[in-house]
Amino acid sequence: MTKKEMYARKQAQQNELIYALLANVIDELKSAEKLERLRKCSAYVYQTNSGRWLKSYDTFIAYVDFNTGICVDFLRGVYGYTNTSAQHFAKFWHDYGMQKNYRYDYSEYTPKNIQQGLTDIFREINLYAGFKS
Repeated sequence: MTKKEMYARKQAQQNELIYALLANVIDELKSAEKLERLRKCSAYVYQTNSGRWLKSYDTFIAYVDFNTGICVDFLRGVYGYTNTSAQHFAKFWHDYGMQKNYRYDYSEYTPKNIQQGLTDIFREINLYAGFKS
């Protein structure tokens, strides 16, 4: 197995963990309360019963789970990649990240049902972002 294949398989495992975590908490985003501005950035931190969410500009891009301490970066799933949003995530991780960091990225080894589930969750996250100011 090549290094590239090993990385892709590891990424697929992370994507499955991200899906499991976000699928359990996505409905809480409806009732998220704005907690504070992230330092002096154009990003804000929202809180729900189970964790904190990072909204960079008009898009939620990250989540920290209170129970597991896992911090999930799903910027590439909901928006793509921008330097500014990546900097927002780095500050969020520094200020609120509690333990392990999982980053979503496409992997051809991610099972199709998990990839579709993640696509649906990212679409729903973007919908909520429009309602939260």
